[in-house]
Amino acid sequence: MRGTIYVVLLLLGFEMQAQNISVASFERRDNDMDARVNYPVKDQNGDVCALLKIETTQTGFVFEGGSLGIMKTERKTGEYWVYIPWGSKRITIKHDQLGILRDYTFPESIEKATVYLMKLTTGKVTVVVEEPEILTQWVVITSTPDGAQVYVDDKPVGNTPFSREYSLGQHNYRVELPMYHAEAGVFTLDGVSDKVRVTAVLKPNFGSINVSSSPESSADVLLDGKPTGQKTPCTLTDVSSGPHRITIKKNMYYDAWQEVTVDDSKTAIASLTMNPAYGELIIHTQPAADIYVDDIKVGFDSCIIRRSSGFYTVTAKKESYSDDSKKFEISDGIKTTINLSPIAKYGVVKVSTTPPDAIIVINGENMGTSPITIRQLLIGTYDLELRKSGFATIYKQILVNKDQVLEINETLSTGKQVRFISEPIGAFIEINNEPVGKTPYTTILNYNDYVIKVSLDTLIYIDTITVNLGGNSFWQINLIDSVCNTDPSKDYFFEGYGQLNIELALVEGGTFNMGSPSSELNRNQDEVLHSVFVNEFYISRHEITFEQYDVFCTSTGRKKPLDNDWGRQNRPVINVTWNDANDFCIWLTKNTGRKYRLPTEAEWEYACRAESESEFYFGSCLSSDEANYNANFPYMNCIAGKYLFKTNPVGSYRPNKLNLFDMHGNVKEWCSDWFGEYSLTNLSNPQGPQDGTFKVNRGGSWYDHARYCRSACRNAKRLDSYDNNLGFRIVYSD
Repeated sequence: MRGTIYVVLLLLGFEMQAQNISVASFERRDNDMDARVNYPVKDQNGDVCALLKIETTQTGFVFEGGSLGIMKTERKTGEYWVYIPWGSKRITIKHDQLGILRDYTFPESIEKATVYLMKLTTGKVTVVVEEPEILTQWVVITSTPDGAQVYVDDKPVGNTPFSREYSLGQHNYRVELPMYHAEAGVFTLDGVSDKVRVTAVLKPNFGSINVSSSPESSADVLLDGKPTGQKTPCTLTDVSSGPHRITIKKNMYYDAWQEVTVDDSKTAIASLTMNPAYGELIIHTQPAADIYVDDIKVGFDSCIIRRSSGFYTVTAKKESYSDDSKKFEISDGIKTTINLSPIAKYGVVKVSTTPPDAIIVINGENMGTSPITIRQLLIGTYDLELRKSGFATIYKQILVNKDQVLEINETLSTGKQVRFISEPIGAFIEINNEPVGKTPYTTILNYNDYVIKVSLDTLIYIDTITVNLGGNSFWQINLIDSVCNTDPSKDYFFEGYGQLNIELALVEGGTFNMGSPSSELNRNQDEVLHSVFVNEFYISRHEITFEQYDVFCTSTGRKKPLDNDWGRQNRPVINVTWNDANDFCIWLTKNTGRKYRLPTEAEWEYACRAESESEFYFGSCLSSDEANYNANFPYMNCIAGKYLFKTNPVGSYRPNKLNLFDMHGNVKEWCSDWFGEYSLTNLSNPQGPQDGTFKVNRGGSWYDHARYCRSACRNAKRLDSYDNNLGFRIVYSD
C-alpha cells in the first residue's frame, strides 16, 4: 500500500485507436488572400504555395505531405496553417493520443496561391492527475445491548453495530446508551489486517423498586411525582440509579411516600403504610330495609360503608314502615355500628261475605274464612281473593291505610269467571242479546245457559253455552270457520298460523315474591327480593322450536340459524339474537293480529315459579331427570346426574304446575327487559330500565350448572349476541 503520483492522458468517450481523427469538411476559399497577398510562402520551385487552413481545438498534431512534401506549418488560434506545393494530392495527420489519419486524399486539385479550409473532427484529450492513495483500515464497533450512540475522535458517527474506514493510526472512541454507564477507549489501525473490532459491554446504570402498601393494596404508584400506571403490589423496572421518591395514592387514604436509593442492577424495597382518611359505618336493619346515607341508597338489610370525616344522616326505609333515621359523626380510622329499626304502619281489614265461610286469600296467603277481622296488616295495596265452592271467585285490589279500618262486604255469585277469545280478535260480543264488549273478553257469569253472539263485519257466530261448576271457563271462537273451539281439560289455545302449532297456556295475574331471599345459597346481589304484581297473559308452553322458527325464516327470506348438528324439528331453536327473537314476535303479530312479544322478566319468573318459592319449581334440588343441565354440578349437596352436552327436544321433562315445560335448563330464554337493578318502586307489571347495553335472559341451559338454573337467577347478553344455549319463548297479551 505505497502511494505514487503520476500523470495519465485519457481519451474520454473513445478507445485509443487510429480513426479518432477525421475530416468534417474540405472547401476552396477564393476570397481569402492570405496565400496570395498577405502571407505568401514559395515552394522549392519558386512558385507561391497553396495554404491549407486546418480548423481544430486540439494541439500536438504533426502533418506529412505526399511526394511534394510540406513547405511550412504554423499554429494559429483554433487552427493550423499548412503550406503545400500546388499539385499536392494527399496529406497525413498524426497525433500521439488521437492516432493517425493516413494519406487523406484532397477532394479537389490544389492550385498555387490558393487557400483551402479543412475542418477536423477529433476526440478530446484530457489530463488527469491522480492523487496518492490514502492508507485506511476498517473498524467495527458493537455493544451489549445494541443501539448505543458511537463517538469517534469526539464526533457522533452513528449507533451500534457500527463500521467505517479510518486512516491508519490511533483514534479515541466513546459508546453511550441511556440508563447505562458509558464506555470509552482508544483503537489503533495499523494496516496489518482488514479490520479492527471493538466490543463494548455496557454496565447498567439502573435497578428496580419493589413497592407494596398496607393496610390495602391497589394503590396508585408515583415515581418522583409522576404516575407510573401501576398499582401496589408491583415492581418498577429500569429505574435510574440514585435517589428517588415513591408516592402512593388511594381513595379514602392519605398519601404515603418513601425515599429510596436504587443501586446498579439491584432491587430497592419501598414498603408503605397508608393512614385511613375515612371512618366505617357498620349498619344493620331489623326488619331488613333499604339503607340510605344522606338520601343516597347504599345497601339493603346490612352493609359496611366508608366515608370521610364528618356528620352523616343514616336512614332505614321500608315500604309500609316508618323511616328510622339517625345522625352520626364519622372520624378517621374509627368503626361505628348502627342498628336501625323501621316501625311498621298497620291498618285493620274486616271482611264479610254473603254467604259466609268464604276462604280469604290476601297476596296469595290464606288468612282464614269470612267473616274475619285482620289486625295489624301492613299498609299498602293488596290482591284479595274470596273463594267458596259452588260460587264465582271474587278478585279485587284493596288499599290499607295507617290506623284505619277497611270494611269489605261482598256477595258471592253462584257462577264463575269465563273468558272469550275470537279469531280475528276485536270482535263484538253479545250475551243474551246484550252487548258487553270486544274479544278477548273476561267476565263472571252465574251458572246458567247463555246465548253468545260474536260478530265482526259480515262474520257472525251464534251459539248457546252452559256455565256450570265443573264445565268450561274458556271459549275460543273461529269466526272464519264458524267453529267454536273449546277444550274443557285445558286452559290454553293453539296459534296455528302458518302451521306453527304453538301452544300457549293461560297464566292468571297475581302477586309474587320476585328475586331470592338472602338465605338462598349461591344467590347474586342483583336478586333483591321484592313483591311484584303482573296481569294475566298467555305464554308458550314450550320454547320456540327450529320447526316453528324455520317457518318464519322461509316466510321472510331470513337465513336459518345453525343447529350445531344436533337436529332441528322439535329441538329448541338456538343461535338466535334478541333481535331475531323480537323480529319473530313482530312477524307473528303482523300476520295474526294478536299482540305477541317476548315475556318481561317479571312474567317469566312468575310463570316459572308457578306459585313456588323454592330455588326451583321442583324444590331445592334439580335432578337430571327433571331438567337438561350440566348435572356434574348439582345444587348444594344434591345428587349429580347425567350431562347430555346438548339440547333435548322440547317437552322431554315433566312440566310445572302451569303446564309449562323446560323453564329450568335446555336453553336460556330471551326476555324483553334491558338488564339493570330491580326497581323497588314500580312494582306493578315492571318493564325493566328504559335503555341499556344488555338484554335479560333466564332459566339456565344444558351447559349451565344447577345454580344458574334457579328461578331467581338472572343473566344478560348484548342484544346482537347469540349462542348454542340461548333461545326464547313468546307471550300473548291483550
